[in-house]
This record gives sequence, structure tokens and C-alpha cells, in this order.
Amino acid sequence: KQIDGVNWRYRTGSQWREIPERYGHWNTVYQLHRRYCRDGTWAAILLGVIEQVEELGDIDWFVPVDSTTVRAHQDASGALVD
Repeated sequence: KQIDGVNWRYRTGSQWREIPERYGHWNTVYQLHRRYCRDGTWAAILLGVIEQVEELGDIDWFVPVDSTTVRAHQDASGALVD
């Protein structure tokens, strides 16, 4: 239930305090997430999932990047400023 709350928060991009009550109190969900970050639980889960899908051959490490979506401020281009 609380892990679903963490997933909901990242899926929606909302603030921790906006987590619906059905996932538990927002601070409880946040503290679980924080504890899992510190003790490496999230990393272990990710590595476990990656290992499983690699064994099945269901993962494709090719990630297309479209350079038209990469933008920088004009100052980052090195252009001379008057």
C-alpha cells in the first residue's frame, strides 16, 4: 500500500503531502521511501528486476535520444554577448 503511494507520487510528480489517504498518511509513505533510499532497498529491487528481464531476454538497452528536445540557454552556447 505504501509502495503504491511512492509510485503514485513519482508517476504524478506531485508533492508528498498530496498523496491520497488510501496509501496511508503522506509522512509514513515519505519515511518508507527515505528509508529504502538510504538502506539500498530501491537499488536492490531495480537490480533484481533488471536481472530477471535480462535472463528472459526481454530488455533492450537501446534508448533513442532526440536532440531536438535538448535545449540550453543562449549563454550556454558560447555566443558573444554585447
